[in-house]
Amino acid sequence: MKTLMTKWMLAAMLLMTFTFAACGSDDDDETPVTDPLAGLQQLLPTEDGMYHDNTLLYRIINEQNREVEVVNPVFPETFKGTTIPEAVNIDGKRYAVTAIADNAFGFYIDEIWNLNDVLEYLILPSSLKRIGEHSCFFCVKLKSITIPKGVEKIGQGSFERCFNLETIAVETGNAVYDSRQNCNALIETKSNTLIRGCQNTVIPDGIKTIGNAAFLRVENLKDIKIPTSVTSIDSWAFYYCTGITNIELPSSVTNLGGMAFGDCVNLKKITCLNTTPPTLGNNAFSGIATGCILYVPDRSVDKYLSQWPFKSGYVKAIGSSPDR
Repeated sequence: MKTLMTKWMLAAMLLMTFTFAACGSDDDDETPVTDPLAGLQQLLPTEDGMYHDNTLLYRIINEQNREVEVVNPVFPETFKGTTIPEAVNIDGKRYAVTAIADNAFGFYIDEIWNLNDVLEYLILPSSLKRIGEHSCFFCVKLKSITIPKGVEKIGQGSFERCFNLETIAVETGNAVYDSRQNCNALIETKSNTLIRGCQNTVIPDGIKTIGNAAFLRVENLKDIKIPTSVTSIDSWAFYYCTGITNIELPSSVTNLGGMAFGDCVNLKKITCLNTTPPTLGNNAFSGIATGCILYVPDRSVDKYLSQWPFKSGYVKAIGSSPDR
């Protein structure tokens, strides 16, 4: 009888031990609550109602959704670059960084744009939705930019006059913009408009429009191939691209905006394959090299002479030599 009781008590103790162990295991498997402020930089207030982290100045743009934008660097004259955070801590609350303000990194002083030869790099956060107008205007040392897939709006002139940009990329999955075929360009997907190019851009097939000031003052740009899908080259598109010596415009091109090739001082040969001269904006070829020859289809020489600002002797049939 004593032996039976002992065995029963031993079995009960083992069952209790197993139960407690199982309960302890459940506690260990529980996912700990994540602190939404963990790892976030706590911002300090400024006298004018904004906030800073000693590197960047921020402004709340949506209190309800807790969103902020980057206004500008705290010390612009010495700001070489940074990785912009996805979120920040303001008064114990998490705010997502969703925008970069107009003129944020450009030197717009006394209503005049000044050269920014300080900024060298900028890593944009995945939380970003909007890039303001002229946000990196005239940042001549900026060499690379990657647009996150969540960006829905890029303002006019955002990366204009960034002469030394070597790479432009848009993250895969962006619904508004792309840089298809690793073309090193910023393209508006729906309209197939190349918005911003750089010295290493290869214009991909399918582009309809080369946009306003797309390559403005990209002096390192060499002779570039215009695909047969392009119908329009907007104003100032290749202004002061001094590296271009030869350009061929496919028959699909029907419009060249004002100053489209203005001050391309080394442009010596233009071939236009359209039998009907494309319409020209003001000064589309102003300031090109003296003696630049325009080659056009044989039966269209007279049309170009009457409609384009080239003198007799400088408009020749395709295939003829410069001195004919």
